[in-house]
Amino acid sequence: MKNALERISQTVWELHKKVQEDPANFEYRYDLLRFLHESRLVAERQRGVARDDHSFLLMQERESLCCLLLHGAGGSPREMRPLGEYLFKMGFTVYALSLPLAQGSNEDYVLGGVLNKLRNGNHRKGDERFKRGTSWSACLSMASIALNTVLAYTSNTYVVGFSFGGTIALNLLENYPIRGAVLISPALVPVRTGRYIVFTVMRKILPFLVSRVAPREDTVIEFMEQTRREIRTIQKPILVVQSAYDPVVSARGFYLLKERAANTSSRFHLIYSRRHVIIDGDESEQVFTLCSDFIKKI
Repeated sequence: MKNALERISQTVWELHKKVQEDPANFEYRYDLLRFLHESRLVAERQRGVARDDHSFLLMQERESLCCLLLHGAGGSPREMRPLGEYLFKMGFTVYALSLPLAQGSNEDYVLGGVLNKLRNGNHRKGDERFKRGTSWSACLSMASIALNTVLAYTSNTYVVGFSFGGTIALNLLENYPIRGAVLISPALVPVRTGRYIVFTVMRKILPFLVSRVAPREDTVIEFMEQTRREIRTIQKPILVVQSAYDPVVSARGFYLLKERAANTSSRFHLIYSRRHVIIDGDESEQVFTLCSDFIKKI
């Protein structure tokens, strides 16, 4: 399996060079994106990601706009599949990436190892093996690498992120030459439930323990805080869609983005729903239509 990944990675590198030399050659760019996807599938098999949770690629057989889809922290590309298939039917190429925080990825394995070390009393302070598999920086780095290749395939690219994936998309927006971003229920400000208040107090009192016992929650909260601190004027067009009564992320994040958006093509839609996962269920048809209409008009 390791040799297969090395061979595919070598092919991706060689195709990158060919695309740089002949960017007008659609066949090279097509193969580049296809082999990137193959390399991700091999890596995901290595880290034990369930088949249904793998990255997926839906490619048009011609020049087309491309959407990079990023899922939420507790989900996987599987939750983005209905939206991806809808965008594909609209004529777009779609690539949905599996992030390291997905269910079934290696953070569960590493967490088990850390808890064993804590029980055995031999965990070394500063051991970074756990963080490698679960940090938001690992997710942002993986998304950045994938986006670089997608942009080599076509500069006509949008990033579409749900929840934690929306936070990733927002971070990519100003640093890469993408056309715009779609942020669905972006994770910027948590709803202040009793559980959240207790969790934030524990993070202050016992940060070391919280980061090991609740790694996904800890890294998402940390990423939210950092992203909010760094939001400046947003120059590129964005579409933000969120439930008015979202039980997970507060509408304060929605209004923060609306306040910072400078592009006149940006659009903001509050859906009168009490659900967070609006990419499926009763709200999905409206969300999908808003996404495709926004992308087609920009």
